[in-house]
Amino acid sequence: MSEPGRNELCPCGSGKKYKKCCQERHHADKLALRSQRSAIHTAIDWLREEYATEVQEAISRDFLGERSEEDLDKILTLPRPLAELVHANMEEWLLCDAELMLDDEPKPALELIFGLKGPALAPLGKDWLTALAEQPLSLYHVIDGSRPNELIIQDLLVPQSDPLRVTGGGSWSTTDTGEILGARLVRQNKSLVFSGAYYPLFDEIADECLAAIRVELAREQWTAWERRQIIAAVLIDFWLEGLIQLVEDKQDLNP
Repeated sequence: MSEPGRNELCPCGSGKKYKKCCQERHHADKLALRSQRSAIHTAIDWLREEYATEVQEAISRDFLGERSEEDLDKILTLPRPLAELVHANMEEWLLCDAELMLDDEPKPALELIFGLKGPALAPLGKDWLTALAEQPLSLYHVIDGSRPNELIIQDLLVPQSDPLRVTGGGSWSTTDTGEILGARLVRQNKSLVFSGAYYPLFDEIADECLAAIRVELAREQWTAWERRQIIAAVLIDFWLEGLIQLVEDKQDLNP
């Protein structure tokens, strides 16, 4: 959607002209988004250059789950939008949840990025990466997906939690009421926004995924870091299995 003219009515519905209402905030949001993307690209490029082997091992072991060559081939044949989503989710996981094995010891990737030898990052970009690192993935139920530029969701992993209002655009903008999805929430400009990672779960596996996460979390008293890694691992595994099943179903229809 194109940006309205300065003297047009603001799309937020306030009745004010755009220049007197949301224009300044929208411009600030665009600047922040550019800084966020730049920081992510800089951090990922640095990790792949400095720790190429360790990064690939972490992705194969913990994100892709050491899947068979046959299943990996199916992931590679996904339609372009889904393939791009896998890539984007994998990069955010690498920054937020991945551990690289260095001298037989696991090291959070972001700890390396923020270390003395890490890449130079602009303040806004570093703030965004810090915000990402503070928030784990979780599983959410979409209570209301009918409003433009807004979702009302509930965290399924926090019992009796209040509904949350999430603003912004992105891949989730076509999400339907009743859908279950994995995502990471970040507070920005006094609002909750999705970080960018987006794990829509098909109906038939969403309940199984939720049950599996709850079982793992109930096994013992985990640390906050262990808990976030469990949630990420189970969620990503079920999501990838759903994508593989999507490819298999398509192959069955087009033998």
